[in-house]
Amino acid sequence: MSNESIFTQASDIETLREMIRDAVHCHFPFKESRPKIICLHIVGDEVVTSHNYCLLDS
Repeated sequence: MSNESIFTQASDIETLREMIRDAVHCHFPFKESRPKIICLHIVGDEVVTSHNYCLLDS
């Protein structure tokens, strides 16, 4: 079995799973050659502020 990279994206994990299955089916049209297990490498971006804001009562 060879390792193949297939890229896809989605806005939520459930949609991502559907997109992955669809991409794998397109990349491996014959069931015999299709991988039985799909390993995911999920990379996410996180946004943080550079300052801690403290709001004081006036």
